[in-house]
Amino acid sequence: MERQEADCRAWAARHGLLVRQVHVDRGRSGCKSVTRKGFEAARRAVTSGVVRTLIVWKLDRLSRKGTAEVGPLLDAFDLIGGRLVSVMDGLDSSRPGDRLAMASLSEWARAEAEIQGERIRHAKRYLRSRGRSRTKPSPGGRS
Repeated sequence: MERQEADCRAWAARHGLLVRQVHVDRGRSGCKSVTRKGFEAARRAVTSGVVRTLIVWKLDRLSRKGTAEVGPLLDAFDLIGGRLVSVMDGLDSSRPGDRLAMASLSEWARAEAEIQGERIRHAKRYLRSRGRSRTKPSPGGRS
């Protein structure tokens, strides 16, 4: 997370922006239905006009809920002249076409999270059916 913040700060400095706030949801999944205080605080900071730009390291670090979450966020930012920047994706919602790319990437992140979740559930079911509930190799190196 420190590296991600450093990359975002460097992007802000290159573009003449002052970092006013840093919001983090350490240990909170961007795909689960949980309250993410950092996400909500960042959204409020932009929609209230406290900041005009939300900088994220990568779009899938912001959310893995697809356009259901990212779309309304972009709409709200547009209404007040705010923007979302994804450093590693090279996207800025204020540029023509980048909003479409953000929508697409947000859906890819959602799909990736669903696929990964299914793989994990399948592996756990398999291990339980074999009488094992751990994912670490058994003694002797065989799993």
